[in-house]
Amino acid sequence: MTSAAAGPAPIHVEKLMSLSRAEFEKSVVALAGEAAEIGDGRAVIRMGEGRVEITFNALPAKRLGGVLLLPQARVVVDVSGLDEASAVEFLQRFDLAFQRGGG
Repeated sequence: MTSAAAGPAPIHVEKLMSLSRAEFEKSVVALAGEAAEIGDGRAVIRMGEGRVEITFNALPAKRLGGVLLLPQARVVVDVSGLDEASAVEFLQRFDLAFQRGGG
C-alpha cells in the first residue's frame, strides 16, 4: 500500500532579537497586516494552505556600557504547509519587517 505524499516539511527558526513586545506586534502588523492574528506574545499568519506561527518570549534586558538597556527576546518562527520557495520568501520578508535601523 502506498501512502499519500507528505506535504512540505515544517521549518523551525529561532532568533535572539533586541525587541520589545510592542515592537514585536508592530513588526508583525508590518509583515502581515490584517492577515495576522496577534495575542499574548503569539502571532498566527495564514497563507493559503500554509500557516506561520511566530512566538515572542521576553528575556532579561541586556545592559550596554552601564547606561543603555536593550530589551531581549527569543522569537520562534514555525512555518508549515508552505512549499520551500514560499517559505523562503516569507522568511526573507520576516527579516525585512523585523529589521532595525542603526546609525
